[in-house]
Amino acid sequence: MHHDMGEVMTQQVHRATRYDITSGVAYWWLSEEGSVRAGEGVTRNISCSGVLIEAGECPPLGVSVQLTVYLPRARGGGLGSKLIGEGVVARIAGSEAEARFDETGRFAASVHFLLEHIDVGEQPIRGSVEAC
Repeated sequence: MHHDMGEVMTQQVHRATRYDITSGVAYWWLSEEGSVRAGEGVTRNISCSGVLIEAGECPPLGVSVQLTVYLPRARGGGLGSKLIGEGVVARIAGSEAEARFDETGRFAASVHFLLEHIDVGEQPIRGSVEAC
């Protein structure tokens, strides 16, 4: 039985426990022409292996994407942690036949996250997100 990489990654994203977290996200990818494309959006849910993003412009299905999720502080408001991730666009909400661009919509990416910074008093903590 043959599975393409996008199908396998989509199944992995669906198996992970999802957390309904709404946070700002910035993402970027290389276009077919080799230029850097960038966008901003809002996370709708996050898991240890992926993220669902609502955005004005979605990257193409199967493209490598890098992203930064800006998490709020646990106490006191403002920005707290940043999740830095790299992965592959596994699904575009709506018609998956539209593998180029969905001008406004949602996309899911299978992502490996790193925890860039978290406020714990004065000491920042850095590391890989492995607790899931």
